[in-house]
Amino acid sequence: MNKTFYRDFILVFVITATFDFLMNITPLPFGANLLREYFKHHTILAAALIAGVGGAIPFIPIAYLIDYKKANLKNMAIIFWISAFAGILMEHSTIFPVLKKHYYDKLPRYQSFLADGLSGMMVASVFWTITTPYKNRRKLYFMLPLWLSIFIINHILKMKNLIMH
Repeated sequence: MNKTFYRDFILVFVITATFDFLMNITPLPFGANLLREYFKHHTILAAALIAGVGGAIPFIPIAYLIDYKKANLKNMAIIFWISAFAGILMEHSTIFPVLKKHYYDKLPRYQSFLADGLSGMMVASVFWTITTPYKNRRKLYFMLPLWLSIFIINHILKMKNLIMH
């Protein structure tokens, strides 16, 4: 374990909680429309804290399996898979019953798998943007075509009604 593990663990928690907070307060038709019922069951802070835990827990195996500070496609792929499988564990645990009812039970399994994996990638992207020294920012350029591709694929899947929005 490196000397900044705990700092990075807290940073991942804060980034994930912030994403949840922003999804919660963003008005329709933006934000997380599917999660509106879920957000009615929790205060904004409680929902953000739950999301922070859900984002920080996968960080533990990620930190042990890869050099998570290195921004590259291989690490991004590993983060996607660990985050997606962490979502399966969250769905089948009894720790998050309201999330299961209003998120996992409403989405097809493949869509929640993709959403959980992409969530991990979003957090990793922000983490790397914050923690990469300015002189090394060129190493982050691989994320631009990656996120553009994800945006286009998401739009096509919505048009074909293969994912809920």
